[in-house]
Amino acid sequence: MGCSVVFVFFFKQKTAYEMLRSLVGSEMCIRDRGCRIIAELGADLIKTYCTIKFDEVTKACPAPILGLGAEKTPRQIQALELAERIIKGGGRGVVFGRNAIQVDDPAAFQRTLVDVVQGGKRPSDAAAAHALKD
Repeated sequence: MGCSVVFVFFFKQKTAYEMLRSLVGSEMCIRDRGCRIIAELGADLIKTYCTIKFDEVTKACPAPILGLGAEKTPRQIQALELAERIIKGGGRGVVFGRNAIQVDDPAAFQRTLVDVVQGGKRPSDAAAAHALKD
């Protein structure tokens, strides 16, 4: 009779902006190894925060990585800039909740987000094309 063991890693939740300033050294090593271990355990897809060395995490992990939107950003353009950093860092997509829904015009924001993530447009250009108001 076989036995399966699953390890789940929990990281203290911080915003992408806090991590940008504080995630270095051993914490980065844990995140990098954690994503790789999860992939090696069979994960088809991993979602994690965009860190300072997000590109190193995406390169070291065989599974596609999606970047999290973290907490609600004060301005929509900041959420779009985060999405751009995630994609440029090797992320395969974004997982946005409140940054995509809790805005004045969710449909316009999501069209703009698609232009940034899938179309490769700069956030400011995409926002202007969809008349996104901050």
